[in-house]
Amino acid sequence: MTFNGIKISVRLLGATLALAVCGLLTGNAQAQSRMFVSLDNNSIVSYDISLSTPADVEASKVIFSSTNLNNPSGIAFDSAGNLYAANNSNFDPSNWFNNTYNISKFDPAGNFLTKFGAFDDLVYPQGIAFDSSGNFYASNYFGNKIAKYDSNGNFLTTIGAGGKVRAPYGIAFDKNGRLYVANNNTNDISVFDASGIFQGTIGSYPNMDGPTGIAFDQYGNLYAANGYAITKYDSTGVFVTKIGPSVNLNYPIGIAFDSAGNLYAANYAINTISKFDSTGAFQFSWNTQAAPRFLALGGLGSPSAVPEPSAVAFGIIAIGSVFGLIARKRRW
Repeated sequence: MTFNGIKISVRLLGATLALAVCGLLTGNAQAQSRMFVSLDNNSIVSYDISLSTPADVEASKVIFSSTNLNNPSGIAFDSAGNLYAANNSNFDPSNWFNNTYNISKFDPAGNFLTKFGAFDDLVYPQGIAFDSSGNFYASNYFGNKIAKYDSNGNFLTTIGAGGKVRAPYGIAFDKNGRLYVANNNTNDISVFDASGIFQGTIGSYPNMDGPTGIAFDQYGNLYAANGYAITKYDSTGVFVTKIGPSVNLNYPIGIAFDSAGNLYAANYAINTISKFDSTGAFQFSWNTQAAPRFLALGGLGSPSAVPEPSAVAFGIIAIGSVFGLIARKRRW
């Protein structure tokens, strides 16, 4: 079978295949069990995280690649199941401004729809997210701001300019519509109200050390990946605990929760994804074919696994039903 120009081999799982092809599973356990991960090789891969062993999870991968994916960082699903990816095209680390930055949008079947964003709005975009009104947000690591677009990709405004965010990485919305931004350079998280007005910061060194991806659990606790650990704050911003330092956390970027409260972390430095239970106890890790980046929750017409207005928890793992078939590409 060829899917969006990719040859794949499909494994039949009873009568579910007919519903699963092209991600048509919606609002059920199978649709919610796919985890999407953007990799540092111009592709996005998904895994079936309902499986109980790392070998089975790793073997369940489905690879999605496109000429419209260029060094993708943050990925997210909107409420209609469209997939968005932040691109850092023609990446030249010797000159951060000698690059093309934009956002690619794909429909639920994986077909490319459009790109949006311009250099003045996007400078090395990382985390991306949607608010409850469907507006789209992207952090600008080198632009030191958050770009806001409407649901059609039209630029609206920036948030956090003037030093309110510094090297912003992951972004997330809480259930009250407040925007949280991980400041990689200043070891804290900036908070903005629903109007984009700066409210203050959460966290400090040494509990926060170069935060990257951030996410909320179902109770409103905030988690931040940083260094070799994940830091937890309660809903008021008070430090609670740290998971790690641990050999199972090595420069984690994306973090996300499934509907059971399990926490996943994408370990950029060692090409693995680690799973922790709701108490923070390590469960297992599986390998990825390239370095994984950010995390996100959402999918085709299916609600977020946590009570947030955003369909995503920012970075590069997304749980959803887009490309929800159980399949493997014939060659990597």
